[in-house]
Amino acid sequence: MESRALDGDFDCAMRRSMLLGMMSMNLCVLLRKLRAGLMETLSTGATLPDAAVGLHASIALRREPPAPRYPQPRSPFQVSEELMTLPIPPVLSDQNLHDLLAEDVPFGDLTTDSLGIAGRAGVIRFFARDPMRVCGTEEAVRMFQLCGAEAECLAPSGTAAEPETLLLQAAGSAGALHRGWKTAQTLMEWCGGIASSAAAIAAAARRGHPDAIVAGTRKNVPGNRRLAVKAFRAGGAVMHRNGLSETLLVFAEHRLFLDGESPGETVARLHKQCPEKRVVVEVATPEEALTWADADVLQLEKFTPEQVAEVAAALARRGAGSCAVVAAAGGVNAGNAEAYARAGAKLLVTTAPHLAPPRDVQVRFSA
Repeated sequence: MESRALDGDFDCAMRRSMLLGMMSMNLCVLLRKLRAGLMETLSTGATLPDAAVGLHASIALRREPPAPRYPQPRSPFQVSEELMTLPIPPVLSDQNLHDLLAEDVPFGDLTTDSLGIAGRAGVIRFFARDPMRVCGTEEAVRMFQLCGAEAECLAPSGTAAEPETLLLQAAGSAGALHRGWKTAQTLMEWCGGIASSAAAIAAAARRGHPDAIVAGTRKNVPGNRRLAVKAFRAGGAVMHRNGLSETLLVFAEHRLFLDGESPGETVARLHKQCPEKRVVVEVATPEEALTWADADVLQLEKFTPEQVAEVAAALARRGAGSCAVVAAAGGVNAGNAEAYARAGAKLLVTTAPHLAPPRDVQVRFSA
C-alpha cells in the first residue's frame, strides 16, 4: 500500500513538473515573439512609446473573436462550392505586391508623414458592402504584412459573402495602414467584381444543365492574367485557355493559310502532332459546325441558343460519328447562360466577367 501511494505521489509530481515546463516554454516563446514585434516596429522609426502602443494593438487584433458566421446568401453568387473546397493561394509574388504599393506610394505618404501620425497605432477592417464572391484577400493581407502591419484574412477567396461580412483586418502603425489601404481595397474590389460575375454566370448555366461548365477567356486587362485567372476560379469557373502555348484552338484566321486542306485532314494532323491535346475549332454557322464535326470541341461563335440546339441535335443524330463537345462563345452572360446550357452547350466561354464593375468593399479605421 505504501509503495502504491509513493508511486501515486511520484506520478502527480511528474505531471506537475511537466505542466510547469510546458508553461515555461510557452512563456518563452511568447516573450520572443513580443520582443521580435517590438524590434520590428522600432525599425520603422517609431519611438519606444509608439512602438509599445502598436504592439498592444497587434496583440488586441489577435485576441479578437473570430468573424461571425453569416448565413450563406441565397443569391446568384452561391454556386459551385464543390470547386472551392481548397483555399486559393496568393498568385502574386512579394515583388509584384511591392510594385503595386510603389505605384501608389512612390516617395512616401506626404499627408500621413506631414501630420506626424505615422507612428500611431491603429486597426483597419474591410467589409463587403453588397453580396459578393470574395477574391484577393490573400494578396491584400500580404500587402499589409509587407508594409509592416499584422494582418489576418477572415474571408478567403471563393467565399460567398453577404453585406457586412468582415473580409480582413490589419493592425499596426498608421503609416503602414495608410500605405496599404487603397491598393489592397482596389485589388479586392476589382477581383471581387470578376469573381462575382463568374459566379452569377455559373449559377445561371447550371440552372440550364447541372453539368454545364463556365470558362473564362484570356481577354483580361493586359498584365493582370494571374489575378484574373484566380478571380474566375473563385467564382466557380475554369479558364478556357491561359495563353497560346498550351491549347489547340483553330480559328478561321488559321484556316486561311491551310491551302485547301480538308477539315478531317487538319484534325487528324493535329491529333498526330499533339496527341495529348484536344482539338478545338471555332465556327461561325451551323453548316460550318457540321463540316468540322471531327473536332474534339466545336466552339460556336455568337450563335443564338436556337442555333446551338440545332447543332447539338444534328451531332446527336450522327451518333458515334461525332463526339464533339459543344461550346457556346461570344456574348455569353448571366442573362443568357441558362438558355445556352439548356440548348446543349456543355461549355460556356465568356469574357463578361473581365468587364464586370468592381464590387464595393467598405473600409473602417480605428485608432
